[in-house]
Amino acid sequence: MPAQPLLEDAHSSRVAAPAIAIRIPVRLVGLIMLGLVAIVMVSLATWSVDDPSFSYATSKAPQNWLGFPGAVIADMSFQVFGIGMLAVLVPPALWAWSLVRLRVPSRMGLRILAWVAASVLTCGVFAFIAAPESWPLPLGLGGIVGTMFTNLAVLATGENPQPVTAILFAIIIAAPTLALFWIATGLGTVTMPRLPAGKTAAKAAP
Repeated sequence: MPAQPLLEDAHSSRVAAPAIAIRIPVRLVGLIMLGLVAIVMVSLATWSVDDPSFSYATSKAPQNWLGFPGAVIADMSFQVFGIGMLAVLVPPALWAWSLVRLRVPSRMGLRILAWVAASVLTCGVFAFIAAPESWPLPLGLGGIVGTMFTNLAVLATGENPQPVTAILFAIIIAAPTLALFWIATGLGTVTMPRLPAGKTAAKAAP
């Protein structure tokens, strides 16, 4: 079976609509998704470690452009995912843009699984990169998720990874991360396995 694209045109679908169907304004859904991604991006871009949040209580007014909600979003995002949070937003933004263009993403189950796995691995990659002195959080660049990878490395080697070893770990994790992001964003194609002729005929028989 030839490779099938991960995007399908909403205008040209050969599958007949069911008798009872709910019409979803595809473009509106895409715009809403883009709006949510934009909100998170603004929160991250205007984040300040001194802003009040669930993990830091202060009477100081938040400097975040979105106020206290934006400060909470940014703080929780960087605490959990670290710098990897920026990569987490890429696939949803591309999916939303596809919907705005009336290109409905297909195989969303595969996409979501690849997105989750790639997001986790991205945090692992950043966890092995030395944080600069200006990084204000006690966790590494990979956040809480990335800490799991460094803990596994300590269990495997018996000591904290040295700079050369850390870079090696990051390179090893980066390869499957890029592959999973490629699948999640739908930039390539996916070849689905073909069933044997006997099984296909059996399914078609009444």
